[in-house]
Amino acid sequence: MIALIGLALAGPPGPILASAEGTPTPPELVCDPLVEGIVLCYRVEAEGVRRYVTEADLPAWQTSRAGLRRAAKEGLTENPLERVAVAGGGTYWQAQAAGREGALLLHPEWLATVADDLLVGVPARGVVVLWEPGDADTDKILAVGVRQMYDELDHPVSPVVMRWRGGEWSVWGQAKPPATEQ
Repeated sequence: MIALIGLALAGPPGPILASAEGTPTPPELVCDPLVEGIVLCYRVEAEGVRRYVTEADLPAWQTSRAGLRRAAKEGLTENPLERVAVAGGGTYWQAQAAGREGALLLHPEWLATVADDLLVGVPARGVVVLWEPGDADTDKILAVGVRQMYDELDHPVSPVVMRWRGGEWSVWGQAKPPATEQ
């Protein structure tokens, strides 16, 4: 349990997904690799200031990385997934949990409500798209959609589509970036 007494926090530390590419994650931040190119970090808001959780916070809060992860998971108490139909056929699910989307990936029981084998895109902060693989057209449409959101939305995370299968994360693939005119 996190002992956050006296810190005037606006809520429990929120897990966020961030790109591990480009600038490296400073070692003092509490971030764990999720899958190639994506890390799970934590932010906290205290006295109106939002910041990343650091290793120095853990002993001050009398917790560990595992305790922080547990608190973040418990901070999202309702499954935020909503089913959406794809034009022309197919289905995907999107998370409606702005700022808490990282917590969704800490709930394997919610992922399992969609399927035991999932493709998951996290193109930008606040956006998680999931679908059951197998239909080549739907897989392509959604992978391209993940790429487009990554290219166009603020706070991009990753164009990579991950696979959640048997409780393990792996890289499934990614759509190519659009060709640039020269």
